[in-house]
Amino acid sequence: MFPFCCLIKPDNVLVCSPATVVQKSPYSLMWTSFGVLSPTVLQTIPPRACLTALSFCQPFLINHAITLSQEQISNETTQRGYGLIGAYFLVYVGIAVGSSSVLSLLYRVCPLLFPHKNHLSPMPNLDSY
Repeated sequence: MFPFCCLIKPDNVLVCSPATVVQKSPYSLMWTSFGVLSPTVLQTIPPRACLTALSFCQPFLINHAITLSQEQISNETTQRGYGLIGAYFLVYVGIAVGSSSVLSLLYRVCPLLFPHKNHLSPMPNLDSY
């Protein structure tokens, strides 16, 4: 399907040779780039989906906590309170892990998609302003 034969060496260097073109077309470079970069770009989707789902759960968790705080204290509400503590733990730890995963994959993908820009600099260069 892809017109170039490309190899990724162990040191993450992409080697494509125009002499190994399988079929010549005006879109050969685009299809080769898509074939090489798509697995890396598609790796960012599951962490982003998990982060979105956990962020979506937050209002429901807060609503349930407010409802629970207005009920009378009993053995059942105490047990539900413990479950709510566990749910808060899972949601916020999941958001922390998801955020770090999304950012690390983003820092990995951006230089591949935009090699001419410095996306990894932590702060902008203020001397140029």
